[in-house]
Amino acid sequence: MSKPITITNGEVVIKDFVSRGLKKKINEAMFVDVSMKANMDGKSELDGLNMTSVDNANDVAMIGMIEKITINTKELPITLATLDALPASDIEKVIAEINAITNKEIPNA
Repeated sequence: MSKPITITNGEVVIKDFVSRGLKKKINEAMFVDVSMKANMDGKSELDGLNMTSVDNANDVAMIGMIEKITINTKELPITLATLDALPASDIEKVIAEINAITNKEIPNA
């Protein structure tokens, strides 16, 4: 069941699951320019992960996990422009809820 989050002058409804397709899009955004390199011990290391990639992955996750944004009783499109116009405190609430959903532990079988 989707979860509404109260924000300044409205609410954001967050999906209660992460689809396989969204996980792929998040990974593509996160690792777009990343390559693997071998170190002297023969182990592989990531090369190229940067804050721009992390920000892009967060944007993809937010857009993919938000079901609806309502401000002053008006439903707004789910776009980066809409999210960028929200106060930082509202975005932090949304990110915290998305993290709670996406970072759930896998139950023991």
